[in-house]
Amino acid sequence: MAKNYYEELGVKREASADEIKKAYRKLARKYHPDISKEKDAEEKMQAINVAYDTLSNPEKKAEYDQMLDHPQGFNGFGQGAAQGGFDGARFYRQGFTGGEQADFSGFEDLFGRFGAGFGGGQQQYQRQQRSYRGEDQHASIEVDLDIAYHGSTQHITLQIPTINAYGEPEVQRKTLQVKIPKGMKEGQQIRLSGQGQSGINGGAN
Repeated sequence: MAKNYYEELGVKREASADEIKKAYRKLARKYHPDISKEKDAEEKMQAINVAYDTLSNPEKKAEYDQMLDHPQGFNGFGQGAAQGGFDGARFYRQGFTGGEQADFSGFEDLFGRFGAGFGGGQQQYQRQQRSYRGEDQHASIEVDLDIAYHGSTQHITLQIPTINAYGEPEVQRKTLQVKIPKGMKEGQQIRLSGQGQSGINGGAN
């Protein structure tokens, strides 16, 4: 029989949507891999996410409740998620707001990599352990002719999509001081090492 998702989140079966959400957030603060010191944090967070993905969706929750009442008729429950993987991008866009939140389309690459490990048992969990390099960030700036000729320093602000300790998407603003070299030409690029999106599972920025 499938693992009891209510027990996974520590809530009763009659818990309200708000109680389920609060329970998830509490566990996310404890087990989020970026902040938790628990040895099994990543595996536990994976299980929590799968449970919340089901119980926070009225249709999935109703089907799951039917499975609990009639387990013989629902032996295949959850297999589709295990085969297809957990849709991390969709979950993080809608998981906390019931679908009312604006579409975080800029997070697709980030969640596509992060969400690939959810919902598929041990095989999926092993894939989650792979390290992924963070995505590069790009910004265009205008430089005065005098600065381009003589060189100087200039500040730029990057908006970097990330995931906070609650498992929610957010945009971090990072202001950097950039050294403009002498003789800068139009279209020339300056690369700042380690200033992109955070890597996953120890991957480089």
